[in-house]
Amino acid sequence: MSFKNDTSNCIEKSSKGCLRCADTYYIENGVCVKCEYPCIHCSILTFCTKCDQYSYPNTNGNCTTLGEIITTCLVMMPNYDGCAICKDGYKRSTDGKSCDKCDESCATCDFFGYCIDFNNTFNRIDTNDKYCRPQSELIGCVNSSTYGCLICGDRYHLRSELNGCTDIMGVLVYWAYSLYK
Repeated sequence: MSFKNDTSNCIEKSSKGCLRCADTYYIENGVCVKCEYPCIHCSILTFCTKCDQYSYPNTNGNCTTLGEIITTCLVMMPNYDGCAICKDGYKRSTDGKSCDKCDESCATCDFFGYCIDFNNTFNRIDTNDKYCRPQSELIGCVNSSTYGCLICGDRYHLRSELNGCTDIMGVLVYWAYSLYK
C-alpha cells in the first residue's frame, strides 16, 4: 500500500509533501497517516496526545478507556480527563491522569509511592523504608500487628520506635564498650 500521492487529509502542503494534517492524522515522510482509533490526535502512529470522548491518553501515549480507570479512581477530574483521587491501594500516576498500583505491602500510599497504611501481614520496620516489610522480618517478635511488634521473645526488648525488638545481648555489649572506651 502506498501513501505517497495521498494528500486528501493534508491541510498545508509544500513541494516536499504535507506540512500539516487534519485531526486524527499525523505526518510521516511528508504524507498524512491516520492515527489508530480511539486516538484523535497523535504525534506518531503509536503515541496519542488526545483521545475520543470515552478515553484519555496515558503516559505511554495509549488511549485508556474510562471503564478501566473507574476501577482504580475514586473521583474523576472535570471533563473525565483523568483521576483526581485514587482508590485505596492506588496512587496518582506522574501525569495525574490515571492511578498506579501501590506496592503490594501498602494498603494506601502517597503520590511518591511511600506506604501510609500497611496490608495485614506487613509493617514498617525502618522509618527510612519506602515500603513495608513482611511481619516475618521482625526479629525476636512473638506477637505482631500492622503497627509492628507487640510482644518480644526471650533475650529481646521492645524498641519504642516502630515497635521492633532489639537483642538484649547486643545492647549490653554496646553499653559495656561505651563505658570502657
